[in-house]
Amino acid sequence: MNEKIKEMMMQNPQDKSEEYQKLFFDEFRKSTLLLPLSDEENVVGLTEMNDNSTIVPFFTDEKEMERFIDFKKYNVAAIRPEDALPMISEIDDVKEIVIDPGSPHSVSIPIETFMEIPRMEFIHELEEIIENEGMTLPEDTRFYLREKGPMMKEESENGIFTSPVPFQAGFRDNFSPEKDCLNILTIPKGTKFITLGSEAKSGDTIFAPPLRFKLVEEKGNVYTWKYISSDMDEKGRNYKFIYLIIAIVIIAIAIAFIKLI
Repeated sequence: MNEKIKEMMMQNPQDKSEEYQKLFFDEFRKSTLLLPLSDEENVVGLTEMNDNSTIVPFFTDEKEMERFIDFKKYNVAAIRPEDALPMISEIDDVKEIVIDPGSPHSVSIPIETFMEIPRMEFIHELEEIIENEGMTLPEDTRFYLREKGPMMKEESENGIFTSPVPFQAGFRDNFSPEKDCLNILTIPKGTKFITLGSEAKSGDTIFAPPLRFKLVEEKGNVYTWKYISSDMDEKGRNYKFIYLIIAIVIIAIAIAFIKLI
């Protein structure tokens, strides 16, 4: 039961990269976990820790539950985290959700992050729609994003902006003219997208994350961005480099073999 999330917990996801933490949280929200309920009214069984903080414990299996509490005193619900949200949202003074709190590999999730599950579910569903039903850009295409203030620039690090959520832009530069800052972005051929609106060129366009851009020019309130890559592009380039090295090695061996003959 829950072998995938238990395997990831062994890697101490709290000490890993932001990308790994996102993968862990995605696995968490898809899992069916055990949640102790304190009475017949299905009130979540809270636990007070040594530092007097109050947590909501989830368990990956009965063994982990037995390690921490006398589960015979509780009703137990096998539940997805999203379905537990209504019960947990009514509780005051809860700081964290803790998975397997009696385990040396327990993982804590801040309550604020836990409450983001509905938004994460929506983002995940949108990403799947883009991947499975989206169209593909036939050529490098210029898009425009208007903002009230230079938000892309302010959220960038060293001139690099990364979109961790579905990225929305428009085909027309006069889209949302009431917003004073204009971002000009060229998105490469082959990128998948979906459009909102009856006509592609009059509606918004949404791309799946991650997308990364580098600020290359700034003129007043107009910002021009160069597409850098998505994670998949980076992986593709890495694989191509590996294949090139392998090919060079094979050719070198072949030449050496021919000389021996």
